[in-house]
Amino acid sequence: MNTPESPSQSLPAKIFETFKDILGELLDNTQTLIAENATDFLLGVLTLLVGWFVASLFRGLVSKLARAVGIDIIADRSGLRRFMRKNDIQDPPSKHVGWVFYVVILYASTLAAFDRMGLETAAEFLRHVASVLPRAGVVLVLLALGVGLGKLAQALATKAARMGGLPVPEFLGGFCRGAVILFASFLALNYLEWASQSVLLAGFALVIGLALGLAIFFTVAARGLTESLLNHPFIKSTYAPGDFVRCEVCEGKVLKIEAAATHIQTEEATTVIPNRVLAAQIVTVVRNNTNAAGKI
Repeated sequence: MNTPESPSQSLPAKIFETFKDILGELLDNTQTLIAENATDFLLGVLTLLVGWFVASLFRGLVSKLARAVGIDIIADRSGLRRFMRKNDIQDPPSKHVGWVFYVVILYASTLAAFDRMGLETAAEFLRHVASVLPRAGVVLVLLALGVGLGKLAQALATKAARMGGLPVPEFLGGFCRGAVILFASFLALNYLEWASQSVLLAGFALVIGLALGLAIFFTVAARGLTESLLNHPFIKSTYAPGDFVRCEVCEGKVLKIEAAATHIQTEEATTVIPNRVLAAQIVTVVRNNTNAAGKI
């Protein structure tokens, strides 16, 4: 006698049975893994907790020690604290030193915990990150120095261009800043060995060429400023604030002598004479201390 065949399962029922089998096998494997490695897993978690506690403890102690030895005072006097505030970093440097120790200790404890748990892939990743971080730090320092020196070069070039009466002083300042940052970028690429030797040589040649071109431009366009700067020692040794001078261009009392110009108080107003112009004059001087007249 033939038995009747059972009705075939529907598609949703088959999918449900498949997922149930997969989930059951996954739970069984997980239970077996935990049972076999429970001790290593617990020791790894304990290592993480102990590392976090020690890192937190050392963070506070190192911050107080750094503050006691004067890290914050050194940062204030060197201008580092002012630079940090400009970049919205309000915490004192001693606190950041503590955080550095915190990260180092927590990293070491995490690496030890992964090794204890048998997570070789995660531990190898942390070791790779640790090998890259010093090089990344050097690159960041090079770029930060490039940005800082670029700002300084921009300010000096802009001021010199304005004193010399050159056109577009802001553009010249920005050009100097870009050249310094470009030079720092080439140094960073050279350190990382990411660029070929020919590319680096071409980059250095470009930066040096731009610097020489800018220097020649300043020398030609700011010839009057250069002459005034070179005449400053002569003016400084010949005249002094308070002396009364009389020449073709003006007559009055010397107020102050700067690197490029001399300020003279006349009857009408204060006159600023370039040092190169004053050095070329025949001047009658009445000394402030003796009131004796003479020819210079």
